[in-house]
Amino acid sequence: MGAELERRRTGWGAARLFGAVEAQIEAAGLAMTPADRADYERFRALTRSRLGEAAFDALLAEGRWWTQEQAAACALETVLVISGPVEEFVSHS
Repeated sequence: MGAELERRRTGWGAARLFGAVEAQIEAAGLAMTPADRADYERFRALTRSRLGEAAFDALLAEGRWWTQEQAAACALETVLVISGPVEEFVSHS
């Protein structure tokens, strides 16, 4: 159960991050390169399929209101969930 909860939490954070990224890109008037856009869309679709459409859309909308600081904190937390504590990651690199 613990692993499943961590996977869901990571998906929740990812969906919010997609919203934050999309909002920041739009606000800045920027565009992704075609290669970046393809990767982005692939991971976005994977996250949507794992969470379900309704949950993904709700979390995406929430993330669109995040500040850059909130998005950065979530991104760091997501990396730590995936890779483990920073000390372990650095010592094995």
